[in-house]
Amino acid sequence: MIEIIYESRGSFPFGPDDLHAMLAQARQRNEASGVTGVILYDRGVFLQVLEGDDLAVEATFARICRDPRHRNLFVLRRAPIAQRSFADWRMGFLSVSASPKALAGFSDFLHAGVLGLDLDAGSVARIVHAVRDRGFRAAIR
Repeated sequence: MIEIIYESRGSFPFGPDDLHAMLAQARQRNEASGVTGVILYDRGVFLQVLEGDDLAVEATFARICRDPRHRNLFVLRRAPIAQRSFADWRMGFLSVSASPKALAGFSDFLHAGVLGLDLDAGSVARIVHAVRDRGFRAAIR
């Protein structure tokens, strides 16, 4: 099994209907291919984890790379895994755009770009796993 974590920018401003349509399509395709994972979204920036069989994940990622809705894709982590982190998630989703900046500890990491923080793969994995551990599933607001 393999895990790919990548960052990308949307090629246009995604509204709630666009996000719903993309998520429904991803869930349908992922269920058919056995790919699981999660998408974090904030004001045009995506951070996504794909996990599963090597060939299925690589094929899914290749399709995303060709998708005109994404641009500036950058792989943050591509590594073999012993087990899935999101085994029961066809594709979890969290929109973090509504996070109030006034909260103590607020980090605008998606808007600034994960690359802008110079995070290593372990840091990215910890962020993504924190999302998993808090049980976020499909909250599109």
